[in-house]
Amino acid sequence: MSNVVDYVKWRGDLPFSKVPLNVIDNLVLAQLSYIDFRGVLTEDNQMTFEEAYEKLTQQGEIIFTLVAADKENLNLAKECAESVRFGQMVLSDYVDIIDQKVEKQFSAVIFHLDDGSKYIGYRGTDNSIVGWKEDFMISYTRVESQQMALRYAKDHIGTNESVYIGGHSKGAHLALYTATYLPQTKNKQVKRVFLNDGPGLCPDVQDVAKMERIAGKTVRVKPVTSIVGRIFEPQIGTEYIVKSDAFQVMQHSIVSWQLEYGKLSLVDAHDSTSDFIKTNLDKFIEGKNLHEREEFVESLFGGLLEGGAKTLKDFVKEGPSGLEALFRSLSAPSKKATAKKKAVTTKKVAATKKVGTTKK
Repeated sequence: MSNVVDYVKWRGDLPFSKVPLNVIDNLVLAQLSYIDFRGVLTEDNQMTFEEAYEKLTQQGEIIFTLVAADKENLNLAKECAESVRFGQMVLSDYVDIIDQKVEKQFSAVIFHLDDGSKYIGYRGTDNSIVGWKEDFMISYTRVESQQMALRYAKDHIGTNESVYIGGHSKGAHLALYTATYLPQTKNKQVKRVFLNDGPGLCPDVQDVAKMERIAGKTVRVKPVTSIVGRIFEPQIGTEYIVKSDAFQVMQHSIVSWQLEYGKLSLVDAHDSTSDFIKTNLDKFIEGKNLHEREEFVESLFGGLLEGGAKTLKDFVKEGPSGLEALFRSLSAPSKKATAKKKAVTTKKVAATKKVGTTKK
């Protein structure tokens, strides 16, 4: 089996003008969107990826904004910089905004391909527990990064341009939100919308019926043990379920996704762990009002943080039973809900007794 690094080694000598962007190229660009380009790129300048890579390496090591960024990410960046296909891409309009006071994080970059098209890449969340909490939060409430992503696309899709929009994790959610709400004059210029293991739109917060306008151009890619990608899972477009060489929740990482003979190594369905978690998420997120969903998320991630886990790797050390035990414990009624139910039952019993002792 191989991964996106091997793909770049194999196909890196072919420019996009000869072989147009495909779903695996999308995975490469979504992953490159995680690179911290601050110091070399701004909204006002541009350069090839090869040039950006060289400048960043002169300053120090390439930094992927992933808590658990492994060597494969660095290998990917190196191979891309040295290839014709990705090295000569022009990067522009880089934005990286973090405001902890209002819990706002947004980053995007445009990859200009040599066939005249461009890929708008939205950065996703990292591998931290806090980062994953945000993935769950955007599934039940509006966040400022959604509007920032939409404004970004409106500002950077010019007349008669051929555009791809994509991202991973939260970045995929922003790609979906953007494509769904783009004005029709801009939307018709979008060739494909790539959703790489990211949450969908919450039907109680967004008008999900609008997604139908992009159904024919949407491609969804998820690993076998997908978690984030199954939150309010949009049933539109083409779906690919890909094998991964990582364990459980760590399959969220794009560099773990497997390829075979230059194509995605696919399976027909998600595994039992993914299905189990989706079932419970449906119960405790989709089955509750917005306030109750917020309580669920606070309970889920508050418990992980209190338990000392700071990254997904910390939690995965517990093994397969750890994740299932967590969701099983959350499936039990809360103390507050139990007390409320008990109070209602007591009141009904009292009322029944009162009616039974009333004289005719």
